Order: sequence, then structure tokens, then C-alpha cells
Amino acid sequence: MGVQGSGASDPNRRSNSLGSLGLPGGNLQLSMLSSSGPPAGVLLREFYKVFGMPGEGPPDDLDLAVFESVFPVEEGDRYDLQRSLGDDGLRRIHRECSETVESLLTAMSGDALLVELSEGARLTSGQFDRLTAGSLWYSLVSSLDKRDPGGLPALAPPFSGLEMPFRARFQMTVFGSLVLKLYVTLVFIREGDLAKLTAEAARARKPVSGRLQKLLRSDYVRYIRNSLAHGTFEQVIVGIRFSDGDKIVTATPGFLDHLSTCLSVAQLQAAAAGLRRMNDH
Repeated sequence: MGVQGSGASDPNRRSNSLGSLGLPGGNLQLSMLSSSGPPAGVLLREFYKVFGMPGEGPPDDLDLAVFESVFPVEEGDRYDLQRSLGDDGLRRIHRECSETVESLLTAMSGDALLVELSEGARLTSGQFDRLTAGSLWYSLVSSLDKRDPGGLPALAPPFSGLEMPFRARFQMTVFGSLVLKLYVTLVFIREGDLAKLTAEAARARKPVSGRLQKLLRSDYVRYIRNSLAHGTFEQVIVGIRFSDGDKIVTATPGFLDHLSTCLSVAQLQAAAAGLRRMNDH
């Protein structure tokens, strides 16, 4: 469903192929595994409940049979849902990442992180350039994801006004915006930029800096970062599937937007703290 994206490695690499998922029987094995589980609509609802944000997924009052007739779930997607829901380790690292994001966003609603970083190490010119440019690019990229009065993805020129299938609309707006926002916050703005800035404050037991370091080091974030940099990523029925070797993370648009927003706020405050230190003579 949609076009696969890849980082700088071999463009023909498919780390989320059937072989890498340990399915030696190919399509027959996949069909046997996926058809033995609950209905696709039930899996979707449970996936959004575990890995999504409030309000994502099929509404509780929606007839799942109707939903599946409009948005049929392919066997590969069904297997991916079953795999994710049955992976206790994936559930754990997602839960830890989600809790850290929520805690950080609450703390950053004030100026706690700005104050902590303003007392820490000075930014290099390269760090300052990446943080400021990245913050601007994030703002520009966010404007790609617009909705029409009916809530459907709205296409920007030169595609506005054209009748496009929903999946194509989703990929051109929601998928594109998310991938670019995540690339800016996780790849272009290097992990080391924020890690170095927060290290001194974290050693001094500054609470917000410590939480930010925890988020940057989380396995969930690392898998997404690695797949953007040198793995593969593709649009699937519930959002985006990220593959880095044998590590696979499937995430919903709502959660990915929440994560990228948290990182962007932290990076913007880091840039502001850096500017404050530069002007502090």
C-alpha cells in the first residue's frame, strides 16, 4: 500500500520482506498465519488502542464489516498487526517512549528545559545552524498535512482540485509530512546535538534534560531513526512501518506526530538556549 522509502543504503533492500519476518513458506505461510487470527477490524481497533493516540482508529460505533469493505486489509497488513500486538517487547518500548513523551511535553509547556540548557554547554556553530534550520523546516513541512471540510487530506497545488484515491491523498499529505518531520527531528538534527547539550544538565540531575536524554536513547526512537537513515519505511494501513534489519516498528500517524512534535519543541528550546548563551557575554 503506497511507495516504499529508503535511506542511504541499497535501494533494493527489503528488510521487511517475508524472509526477514521468518516466514519460510512465503505467501502460503503468511496466509495460514494471518487467516487464523481474529477479524481484521478487531485487530485494527486493538492496534490503535495499544499503539495509537486517543481518537485514532475505527470509532467504537462503526460496523467493522462496513469498515473492512471500504478499507480492505491485505494479508501482509493483517500479519503485521498480529506480529505487533503479540510482541511484548515492542509493547514495552512503545509504552516507555509514550510515557516519556507525555512527561516531556508537560514539562516543556513552561521554560524548564530552556532554563536548564541555558546553564549548560554552549552550542557550536554547526549545532546552532542545524537546530535553527531544522526548526524552520519542521514548521514548513507541517503545512503539508491539511484537511478539507470533510476531514480528508487536502492536496496542495498542482494537485489541488484533482480527484485522487484516498490512499494516494494520504501518502501525498499525511505520510509525506510525517516522514519529513521525523527526518528533520531525528536525522538532520543529529542525535548528538541534543545529547551533548543535555549531558551536563542530566549529570547535574536536571529533571527535564534527563527525560529528554531518555527519549533520545529509547529503543523505539532508535529503530525509527535508523530506518529513516539507512533502513526502509513504507505506508501501511495503520500508518508507517519502519524496518531496520530485523527490527520492525509499525506506528500510527497520531503517535508519530506526537513524537515529532515533542522533539521539535525540545530542539526549538535548545536553539533558544543556544542563542541566549551566544548573547551572554
